[in-house]
Amino acid sequence: MKRGFFPAALLALTPSLADAADYTVNFGEVRGQTVEPTQTIKMCPDATGYRLGYEVIPHQADSYHLKTVVHLPAPSKSIGPGMQSQNSGRELIDDVGTVTGRAFETYGFNAGDPLGPWSFDISIDDVVVKTVSFNVVPANICP
Repeated sequence: MKRGFFPAALLALTPSLADAADYTVNFGEVRGQTVEPTQTIKMCPDATGYRLGYEVIPHQADSYHLKTVVHLPAPSKSIGPGMQSQNSGRELIDDVGTVTGRAFETYGFNAGDPLGPWSFDISIDDVVVKTVSFNVVPANICP
């Protein structure tokens, strides 16, 4: 048996893990189907239509599993539909599921959501491909 054959064969059979270079992730304010990049997000109630979010653009057409972990500066008093809470309400998990092609995820604020520094860990196939940090500030004007 030749040395190196088995590890190389095993590597060829192992599915590749997500790599950040395989995806473009854009985060910010959402206007229509467009993400306007910003690291400052206004605390506007969901009912106003103001949204924050992100898009994932894969460089290939393969399907992937998408999940977002939202890190809050204080516990949330309410949790949106389809989200799970952990760490005493300071982390919210949005397990989006299997996606093919572009993913476009948007979020609004609920009563009791905290102001301050937030972050999103955006995972593809259980690998964090992007962490986005942003600041949620009081809004002078909401749409």
